[in-house]
Amino acid sequence: MLRGIGEDLCLCRIPSVSEILITGYASEENLKEAERLQVAYHIDKPFNIQDFLEVIKRDLKRIYSNMQEFLMSRC
Repeated sequence: MLRGIGEDLCLCRIPSVSEILITGYASEENLKEAERLQVAYHIDKPFNIQDFLEVIKRDLKRIYSNMQEFLMSRC
């Protein structure tokens, strides 16, 4: 289970910040808990650094797109 600071951070929800759960204990229970907390990305250890960087890149594209939409809506 996701307990402690990580869970508290997920629950406070800062819209522009995506949570990335990296766990060494891959289980169906942890995956369901991550979904309940609306964690953006779930990565099991061990993982390939390229896969991790791809998650970061994908999220940066999401942030950029959201910023563009926001700026266009203000015109």
